[in-house]
Amino acid sequence: HEIAQSSDSNKNPKRPHDNTASNYEAGIFACQFLQASPFVGLDAIDIVPWAGSPAGVGVWDDRPKKNKSLSPQAIETPESTNSATTLVNNDVGGGGVLEELPSHDTIVELFGLFFDQIHPIIPCLYRKQILADIQPGGNLSKPLPLVFSVLALASLIHPAQAVQDRSARWHAAAKRGFDAAVTRGNYSLNNVQASIYICMYCFVTAELSELWIFLGKGYRMSNPLGLHQIDSPRRGRFPGFLPHPKSEQDLEERRRAAWGLYVLDSFFSCSCGWPLAINDRDFCVNFPVDEAVFQSGEIEKMSHIVVEPFAHNLADLIGPTSASSPPRGPFHYICKLAVLIGRIVSYNNSPTPPADNTEFESLDITLARFRLSLPRKYRSIVELSPTEVTHVTQLQILLHVCTILLYHPTVPVPTSPLSSSSDGPPHQNRGQSPGSSSIHDLSPAEPPFTRCVSAVGNILSILKTHINSPPPCSPTGSPVVIDVLQNPFITPSLFLSARILAVRWLETGRDKGVRAKIELILGVFDRIKEVWPDLASKYRCLVLADMDRNGNGLGSTRSGASGYMSKEYATAYVGADR
Repeated sequence: HEIAQSSDSNKNPKRPHDNTASNYEAGIFACQFLQASPFVGLDAIDIVPWAGSPAGVGVWDDRPKKNKSLSPQAIETPESTNSATTLVNNDVGGGGVLEELPSHDTIVELFGLFFDQIHPIIPCLYRKQILADIQPGGNLSKPLPLVFSVLALASLIHPAQAVQDRSARWHAAAKRGFDAAVTRGNYSLNNVQASIYICMYCFVTAELSELWIFLGKGYRMSNPLGLHQIDSPRRGRFPGFLPHPKSEQDLEERRRAAWGLYVLDSFFSCSCGWPLAINDRDFCVNFPVDEAVFQSGEIEKMSHIVVEPFAHNLADLIGPTSASSPPRGPFHYICKLAVLIGRIVSYNNSPTPPADNTEFESLDITLARFRLSLPRKYRSIVELSPTEVTHVTQLQILLHVCTILLYHPTVPVPTSPLSSSSDGPPHQNRGQSPGSSSIHDLSPAEPPFTRCVSAVGNILSILKTHINSPPPCSPTGSPVVIDVLQNPFITPSLFLSARILAVRWLETGRDKGVRAKIELILGVFDRIKEVWPDLASKYRCLVLADMDRNGNGLGSTRSGASGYMSKEYATAYVGADR
């Protein structure tokens, strides 16, 4: 919907950003949650520290108590729950020592590096306010999970080795702070935001097993806050524990926290074929506004903005656009595509086979309509501004990944639980073309695997365009610049592409031309390795392992009998080995 707004500059002239009330109200979540249980009548719960516990470290006191009422004064304040003593590091050889924040100058430098190079990949934070909050005395001047998660990510790409060496400790401190907040029921927007960047750290360091679990933690924390249903017409039933948003800017920041979790869930789950953590039937958050509008901090002053509701019906996902409509940024379309990818993954993961091709055709048509709905400037990666090129490139690649996922799903759908062997007879698959009996039907009308190979060819064309004619980078002045091909979130797409090509390579008797295409992808992994060595090495090793397999091993992948992530590869995918 296009909404005309008053341009009155006196309306909410400055966003009052104070999380104290938010943290305080969310801090009593655990008590409210348990005492509201319809099953049992619970006595009041005391969450003040035990007498024998370390100073400032609160623990649940579930010892029997009589006639004890819970007052607000008995609840830990945000200051106590966010104290430095909650961020003790035992995970990386620290021996229980306190993890302290670096100097203020280092914090400012790392936050600047984060916003210049990393934040644009998943833009969830309001830069101006965050940079103000890290100043002495600000809301983020204390050792909080969000602060440590940003420091950990930024330090990974910092040119100084001494700063890089502290990254793992800061990441561990962020996780411990988040887990302590969970234990105390200190659910807050800042902690949900921290979970997004904790998950991103796990992804770029190839800690994929931990990412899988932590993503669920972050989303579960967002639920009692009401972030997953910010724009639900039934929100009055449960508005969440966060206070009413103070401004449209505040509301948009909450939406972006919900979308950060959604995008991570969709893009990570699709590469390994695992079920989504977020069921979009329970999700109702408007799509993000344009990034420039959000970062301007003046949403209230905009005379004309686009508010696009979440679409539970696929037919409504693609709305009409006109030349006179205000711009929708590329991240807006990334979020929409995440919804479509999630539907494709859910379709392939459904435990019951479809009765007909209706859902498949609906997904296929929606994908085609999505391509047609893209603005002219986003249909190509040529002549894009430096601020748009990373997301548009990711968007173009993911559109072709949708074709691969739809026509050759990552997870096979056997007709019988007994027919699960990767070398056994072919299985019935959901990724079948309309009118075909199975995915193995390679008739000229609908050759599914050939479609996947064509989609990979389109992805390679995008890569070659960037390699041969690299777009300009944003003039940020950062000591490190992450180029378009070093976006960590294109690595799963490249991995799926390489597996398709590995099958084709073996089918063609190890054709040199196909091998050259695989080498191109390996070369891009080497480029990614310059910034994200653990992540690139993980995927590169999996591709090389495919190259060493015999034709029988990959033949099942081509036929759909084992999917892209067979059992032995699923273990390697989430394992700690690089």
